[in-house]
Amino acid sequence: MIDGRLLRTDKKMCHLKGRQIEKISAWLKSEFFKIADEKQRKPTKSEIDRITEKVYEKIEEAQIWIPYYEVRRYMSSRQTRFWNQWLKQKNEHDSE
Repeated sequence: MIDGRLLRTDKKMCHLKGRQIEKISAWLKSEFFKIADEKQRKPTKSEIDRITEKVYEKIEEAQIWIPYYEVRRYMSSRQTRFWNQWLKQKNEHDSE
């Protein structure tokens, strides 16, 4: 119990509300795109860890309780999707 609230220590992404998941996903995608734009390549594992750390700070500020390893696992599951979206966006931008 923390601050009079019972916290579930084994919480998973699927236990969050839809808008919380959307917010976290948007933050992860935004940070992923920043690195991809800067480096013009897929982020490395250490860069993915930094992305996750930055987003986890935002999650804590928003007072969303989710363990760090769950956010990292979610990021790993979305990494290819984010990369493909970045490539598509880049190709559309280059063709204009």
